[in-house]
Amino acid sequence: MNLTEILHHKWPCLPILVIGALTLYGVKKRWRWLVDPPESWSPFYSQSFVKENFGPQAPAALARVVGIGFVALGLIWLIFA
Repeated sequence: MNLTEILHHKWPCLPILVIGALTLYGVKKRWRWLVDPPESWSPFYSQSFVKENFGPQAPAALARVVGIGFVALGLIWLIFA
């Protein structure tokens, strides 16, 4: 397998890893739209819906799980693709 074939199969994991890393960074830095959205956004924003129905700590926990999932998926793709 040459370099072109390797890059062809492995490049899609990079945006997945970046999204996961940015999500985890946002949780760590407590980006308001990610971990503490206004409850008035609940009809059209999932994080606000989660906060309204499961409490104020739930959006951060959900974002953390999603970020870890994206990073894990990206690493699995990088290793096994």
